Amino acid sequence: VQSAASEIDRDIGFLSWELRPTELENLGLSDALASFVREWSRQYGVKAEYHASEIGGDAARFPRDIETNLYRITQEALHNILK
Repeated sequence: VQSAASEIDRDIGFLSWELRPTELENLGLSDALASFVREWSRQYGVKAEYHASEIGGDAARFPRDIETNLYRITQEALHNILK
């Protein structure tokens, strides 16, 4: 029972992190995606790597809604891989 509870706790922690990525707001899209892919890979045991080229440096950011949509598209694509 304790093992199952620990697994549920870990899964809930991952899901809550997945729903509201603070990295997206604080660090930007590229770092948030890198973090998500790394954690997703660890969580599900599927090897995945994130690679990106920065265009325009740190000052270049998409509008918030575009960053959120791109993040969600990436989430959905990786979850489709699991299916």
